[in-house]
Amino acid sequence: MRMTVKIFVVVFLLPLSRMQAQSLWDNINLASVEAKVLGNINTEKQNDRLIIQTFDTKEGKITVYLPPLSPGAVVSGTVYLEPGGRLSKDSSRNLTVLQSYHLSLGELNIPLQRGSFQLQLPATSGNGTTVLQLKNSTGETVKTGQLSITNAYIVKNSFTIPPYAVSGDAATITGSFDGNISNTSVMINGEKTELLAESTSQLFFKSPEKFTGKVTIECKEKGTTQTSPVNILKLDLTADKTNLRRGEKTLVHIKISGLEGLEEKIPVTITNTSPSVITLEGGNTHQITIVPKTDAPSGIFEITRNIQSLKNGSFSVSVTINPYSAAVNSK
Repeated sequence: MRMTVKIFVVVFLLPLSRMQAQSLWDNINLASVEAKVLGNINTEKQNDRLIIQTFDTKEGKITVYLPPLSPGAVVSGTVYLEPGGRLSKDSSRNLTVLQSYHLSLGELNIPLQRGSFQLQLPATSGNGTTVLQLKNSTGETVKTGQLSITNAYIVKNSFTIPPYAVSGDAATITGSFDGNISNTSVMINGEKTELLAESTSQLFFKSPEKFTGKVTIECKEKGTTQTSPVNILKLDLTADKTNLRRGEKTLVHIKISGLEGLEEKIPVTITNTSPSVITLEGGNTHQITIVPKTDAPSGIFEITRNIQSLKNGSFSVSVTINPYSAAVNSK
């Protein structure tokens, strides 16, 4: 999963006719700086990632969260409906239309009501894939997404809570779950947090934006409870200039807070996603590893990267806080 923060600078000159304003807009070069945070538990295992499928319609947006899928498994997911419309009556009308759509995973129907749902997947995986499909009320296919079905790995321990999570993003707890999200809860400092998806080996939840730094997370399912201290990290990404001409330079500032008392190393990936437009200090894709005790004794880590424009045009740089990795921390 990714959370993206974009910074745009747009200057409007008034008074302008509608045609002049559109012409100005079309010729503005927007530069963006993106802070992307992954919500998977382990970058080495593709099948460990939270599945996020967004359907954009003229009435609004439908977002579906699912855990990794495996044959015969019981899984739970969630649906979010975001109706468009500036006025309340427009939003209400669009919500009604969104709820009239038909969403299915293979042959299984998913109710289009905001909240969680539970599915029992077929015991056979066919060709190893299934299709998540959205149709409108007339039966016309709006969008489809192909999802992988892989064999689930068995987790026999209770729950393993990661040492850190990222504010506002998805986090993962591994353990022996039953796939039924309705009997599971996650509390952060005594407050219930939002659950996104559950399989028989993983639970995905959203880390609230209100928390930064050391917190206590409690995971409970049926009679099993696990409590652990966790650091909630906050990522801020800014640029001195966001609209560059050819040959111009600027600095990107990366700030990660909430590191106080954290002993684990944190791998961070910095990526130039516009290599034809800019050059990025350190290379187009490079990784740094933060050792909080020495690199951020105050709990805040800061670093800059130089950028130079190769030509006029929009550009983007992404910074990813990677999930906890035992391999990184063994070095």
